Amino acid sequence: MSLIVLVSGWGMSADLFSDAVVELESQGYRVCRLSLAQAPGANWDSLLTWLDSMVTEPALLVGWSLGGVLCARFAARYRDKVKALVTLASTPCFVRRPGWDTGQQPAAFRAFAAGLSRKGKAAALRFAAVCASGSLHPEHNRTRLENAVEDLHTGATDWQTLLARLAEDSRASWTQLECPALHFLGASDALVPSDTARALTRLAPAHRVCVLAGCHALFLDQPQLLTEAAAELCGHQKGCAH
Repeated sequence: MSLIVLVSGWGMSADLFSDAVVELESQGYRVCRLSLAQAPGANWDSLLTWLDSMVTEPALLVGWSLGGVLCARFAARYRDKVKALVTLASTPCFVRRPGWDTGQQPAAFRAFAAGLSRKGKAAALRFAAVCASGSLHPEHNRTRLENAVEDLHTGATDWQTLLARLAEDSRASWTQLECPALHFLGASDALVPSDTARALTRLAPAHRVCVLAGCHALFLDQPQLLTEAAAELCGHQKGCAH
């Protein structure tokens, strides 16, 4: 069966995908989950080289938030290694800029980055709470997200450097994709607004964009999401996951 590679978001453990892994493996898929805590983040080239070493055969790539941006850039460069792409709450421009009027205000992003450098773990835990904002199961998912970010921030990963990647413009990668691409956004996402869907459709009209009920960690709110997306992109069924 097809290989599915799951890539976590900024500051979060890939253990958050554990429920999805169980369900995907029960459907016969082979699953590899990767945490950005394992990745060098000095620049995009180092991140792409790392992911290239992990993806050993053509696969369905699934990336959450910054992980989705990395997967999109990877699919644009290593086309023979990517059968299809799924992004979860990802945007090619996390920060607003000319020609992209949705996303975080530059001043707010700079303030968060400054807080991370001063307060580290405390700032990351606040970030987890924002990820859970708008969740269909807010208390449960906030606890899961806080546990995931706390586990990671006991290590030596340079999350400040990885955060800088999130602030960069990745629109070119979206327009260069040749594989099937399916982008999911959360209707109540406090970090990537749902109106990003319109911007993504304008940027890459051939891609599929779906807005679903849920928060930034919408795969926790929509536990069937990845199995339905995998079935669609692997040719077993048609239509958007609900």
